[in-house]
Amino acid sequence: MGINRGLRINTQDTEEVFQAIENVAQNLCAMVAQIEALRRILINEPTRANSLLEDISYLGRESLTEIRSIVGS
Repeated sequence: MGINRGLRINTQDTEEVFQAIENVAQNLCAMVAQIEALRRILINEPTRANSLLEDISYLGRESLTEIRSIVGS
C-alpha cells in the first residue's frame, strides 16, 4: 500500500508541475501579445500604454511565482 500511495503523490505532483508550466506558458503568450500592442500605442496613447505595462508586469510577477513553485524556491 505504501508504494501505491507514493505513486499517487508523485502523479499529483507531476500534474501540478504541468499545470504550473501551462500557466507560465499562457502568461508568456499574453505578455508577448501585450508587448506587441504596447509597441503600436506607446506614443499616441500613453495612458493606455501605461495600463498595458502594468498588466505585463503583473503577468511577469505571476509567472515568476509559478516558476518558483515548480523549483521549490
